[in-house]
Amino acid sequence: MAGKMAICYEVLAVQSSSGLTITSYLPEPGSSSADALELLRSRNAGAEHAAVAD
Repeated sequence: MAGKMAICYEVLAVQSSSGLTITSYLPEPGSSSADALELLRSRNAGAEHAAVAD
């Protein structure tokens, strides 16, 4: 549906909890990967809205 995407990630350690991390995944702004991820997000948002309406 969206094809290949190049996604960067960053891992942040939560200082108050030993071993706990938060990982964030983001495409390069303005890239074709950002466009593809937005397409997936918008399709998913439509599906969530339809499920709530039922």
